[in-house]
Amino acid sequence: FVELERLPLTPNGKLDTKALPEPDVMGGSDFRAPVSAHEQLIAALFSELTGATRIGLDDSFFELGGHSLLAMRLVAQLRSRLGRDVALRLVFEHPTVQGLGQVLDEMLDPSYESEEGLANGSGPQGLRPLIAAGQGAAGSQRVLSYGQIRLWTLEQIEGSTGSYNVPAAFRLSGKLDLGAFNQALVDIISRHEPLRTYIVSQDGEPVGHVQALAPEAQILVYEDLSAQAAGAREAALERAIKEDSVAPFDLSVDLMLRARLLKLGPAEHALVLVMHHIASDGVSVGVFCQELTQAYAARSVQQSPQWSALEVSYADYAAWQREWLEGSGALKAQSESWQKQLAGIPELLGLPVDFARAADRSREAGYHPIQISAPTARTLQSLANAHQTTVFTVLIALFGTLLGRLANQTDVVIGSPVAGRSSEQVDGLVGFFVNTLALRVDSSGHPDLHSLIERTKQSVTHALAHQDLPFERLVEDLGVS
Repeated sequence: FVELERLPLTPNGKLDTKALPEPDVMGGSDFRAPVSAHEQLIAALFSELTGATRIGLDDSFFELGGHSLLAMRLVAQLRSRLGRDVALRLVFEHPTVQGLGQVLDEMLDPSYESEEGLANGSGPQGLRPLIAAGQGAAGSQRVLSYGQIRLWTLEQIEGSTGSYNVPAAFRLSGKLDLGAFNQALVDIISRHEPLRTYIVSQDGEPVGHVQALAPEAQILVYEDLSAQAAGAREAALERAIKEDSVAPFDLSVDLMLRARLLKLGPAEHALVLVMHHIASDGVSVGVFCQELTQAYAARSVQQSPQWSALEVSYADYAAWQREWLEGSGALKAQSESWQKQLAGIPELLGLPVDFARAADRSREAGYHPIQISAPTARTLQSLANAHQTTVFTVLIALFGTLLGRLANQTDVVIGSPVAGRSSEQVDGLVGFFVNTLALRVDSSGHPDLHSLIERTKQSVTHALAHQDLPFERLVEDLGVS
């Protein structure tokens, strides 16, 4: 929070957001400035990733607001800057600037021979090979990732449904240039190949092809609701959002993006965007919205968006994924590590439910919001800080213990999604990178809270360090259903 005497205003009396000061985020310890080159690099990366403005030797990455996903980005940045792959667990074991700096000093010493700090990789000194541009394309054909193949296979089994749609709806205020908006959508679909990659079956195997998109292609579906009464207009809007959100895609012919613009008033519109999960994920939505804003601003003044060229394509990532995992033996190594980690897990979570578990279960789902009070949130953060880990790890430990007590089990496995973007080369891509991790919570032997958190911390760290193994391969290798 930044305390101001008054809010800065524009000459028109509106909030001047550009004049708002940046928050000054600092660690809580007495400040000791970084000295060595590695310490200064780590402090700079801590600042870049967490937003903290003054980083000292004793500041912890997690106390500054770092979490598991940011820790993965930190490791990716270190890999890029130093040419060595740092094991993710070292960030958890040495989360301060000084501690991690000392580890890097040791690892990069020419006399350093231990492989303890190196992540699983196939290149020199454990460094994963970089993704090479162009290796995923051959004419119009594109290499598919494990995730794309998984979703395609599920559609073949379940039929065409809207289960894997990724919908979003936005209200837009102000004058809108329909032509510029449509052209901005064309720009993004042309830039990101997964949005225009269709998948066909050849001899029972999925094959991806990228389709060309004409500059004059009409992507935006426009509907004017402004003449309707307020109640009817809102009902029509809600109906359109629901219909678009669940309408299935035909993966063999469709673009993987639909866009509908509904006019609500002279300067009010609603935008409904739906992408198929086979071409998108949570990070992709953020990338898409940022680039849509940039492209529309450019097209509104009859210019092309001035984007930097993408270093690699999604198909390049898919080809790298196959080459590294299969060609280097990393797939086998990660599978063996997972099998050891999950040995002896229960087949099912035996919760005392009201109804029998149905073999042919519905895909209908819901959510139950839970509020955590500020004092409880501070306690959770203190626990995480004490164990040099994240609040996520603490919550997984507590949630797993709760499920175990309800089911009368001391062993619980919780599925959790992970962004899957372990290389900074793919940070700006729209595509499906998500994988599912199996997090084991072991409460056998009646451990106290601190022991339980440490056990769960090891489980989470292992999962993140071995996140490249596709979940469906893990299920197959474990022999569970």
